[in-house]
Amino acid sequence: MTDEKKKKILVASAVAVFVVTLLVYLPSVKNGFVLWDDQDYVYENPFIRTLGPVFFRWVLGAVVVANWHPLTMLSHAVDYALWGLNPAGHHLTAVVIHSLNTVLVFAVSLRLLRGRKEAGLAALVAAFLFGLHPMHVESVTWVSERKDVLCAFFFLLSVLAYIEYAAGKPERRVMYYSASAFSFLLALLSKPMAISLPAVLLIIDYCPLERLAGLKEARRAVVEKIPFYILSLASAAVTMWAQKKGGAIVSVEQYPFAKRLAG
Repeated sequence: MTDEKKKKILVASAVAVFVVTLLVYLPSVKNGFVLWDDQDYVYENPFIRTLGPVFFRWVLGAVVVANWHPLTMLSHAVDYALWGLNPAGHHLTAVVIHSLNTVLVFAVSLRLLRGRKEAGLAALVAAFLFGLHPMHVESVTWVSERKDVLCAFFFLLSVLAYIEYAAGKPERRVMYYSASAFSFLLALLSKPMAISLPAVLLIIDYCPLERLAGLKEARRAVVEKIPFYILSLASAAVTMWAQKKGGAIVSVEQYPFAKRLAG
């Protein structure tokens, strides 16, 4: 099989992954908003109804449902600008992002398995398992969980860029490293659960990239991720502040152990 034919098959596979995932989740556009955080994020939130200076001043310090995730709130504001309070549009955005995430899983898997037999088939299976697994239903079909699909999008982009940095052409290493770090920042601004990324990158360094062959290589792999560690620590600190401000974290005096056990 020629390289051109292989490329066409991979492109067709990526398109198939996107279209199938989109079609499976498309019925969710008929859903409405729910009385579980949707009011705080969207339909009773006056700040997302403008993309002007008022919104941007608000979003930089806004704690919504005990969370600080300005990029997620920006995505809701963009949706409001496009769709108003028509829930179909808000659901459609989530479905499209999740379908793109499935394509990114295909690309990451393909890159990690490069050189291995049946890598294309394995990547295709991985992508479909990710895209169609029931565990993603809540994240895709609940408007308030936009933060999950948006965080996953930038998380996967960061991983893909990092693989290209670590195993790609030397002349493009700076570009890919910067792209990975920036995508990581956007993932954190979508949802702080992305703080696990530095650990994921070290795992990838170990296998399949085999960049931790000796002590010197391992030290270099750890040091080169210092910007990622700094971003993770900053995100953790901001998250603790947001959780306390939103009332998600209270002292033992305010909420004794007996009540916690009962709850």
